[in-house]
Amino acid sequence: MEWRDLISQPKYKMKIEKDIYIKMRDGIRLAADIYRPDSDEKFPALLAFSPFGKELQALTLTLPPQQRPNPLWDGSIEAGNMNYIVPRGYVHVIADGRGTGYSEGEYCGIGGIGGAAHGKDGYDLVEWIASQDWCNGNVGMIGISIYGMIQMLTAAEQPPHLKAI
Repeated sequence: MEWRDLISQPKYKMKIEKDIYIKMRDGIRLAADIYRPDSDEKFPALLAFSPFGKELQALTLTLPPQQRPNPLWDGSIEAGNMNYIVPRGYVHVIADGRGTGYSEGEYCGIGGIGGAAHGKDGYDLVEWIASQDWCNGNVGMIGISIYGMIQMLTAAEQPPHLKAI
């Protein structure tokens, strides 16, 4: 038996909801795309949240897997691979940061410099996700680089339903 046989196996098809607007505590709405198992069950969720654009992250849906180095891969797909995550029973939420992509508000800079809204927005996103009828109340965060930095800012705010970063 190989190690691949011992990990979770894909068993769900994916349902995609684009440009869902989520209201933050100050009334600003952030845009998110939700990739979830096409099932009525409740699932844990993984949030990827950054100012780099949720649309870019969806390229994993249209491009075949790329070897590196490759001119089609510029390293900017950092939010995790929904084609791997969702069929294994996780909801994958990718949100545009405040003032970027399709989100409202004013951009507060990398790492919150000049506004420090990322942590508070991350808190509000985590708690909104946990309250949805498709979520079992367990929310983690996923992603590298700026996504990781925003995970730290969010975790510092201590959202009750954030289980892992």
